[in-house]
Amino acid sequence: MSDALFILNQLTHADDDWLAKAGRRERFPTGTVLVREGEAIDALMLILAGVVSINVDGIGEVARVANGEMVGEMSLLDQSLPFASVIVVEPVDVLSIDHSKLEAKIESDPGFATRLYRAMAMLLSFRLRAAVQRPKDKRK
Repeated sequence: MSDALFILNQLTHADDDWLAKAGRRERFPTGTVLVREGEAIDALMLILAGVVSINVDGIGEVARVANGEMVGEMSLLDQSLPFASVIVVEPVDVLSIDHSKLEAKIESDPGFATRLYRAMAMLLSFRLRAAVQRPKDKRK
């Protein structure tokens, strides 16, 4: 998704290097539950390749997340339990960064914090706009 890649482009090369060193790269097969609704998570996950489904109990799939996007950002931002489950649809490569490492980096590097929070805000804005798209008004 090019919009997601643009969002992550808000980070600098130094930020990318730090994330790569601080995180752990993992590959998960189809059907793996990365995040379970209502259960605490301790990492922000960047989807490097593949596709995951975002599912809410009683509603079902509400979105799909692919290359360059992140999951777990809401729990990092508001320290609440996940409101949705994240299930692998196509095998994924994920870079997981522990919340404790991220929080320490955010505290020690205000520039990184600004760029990361901006990327998260843009991602959440993009997702909200995509979720509530309306047909264009044809009355001009």
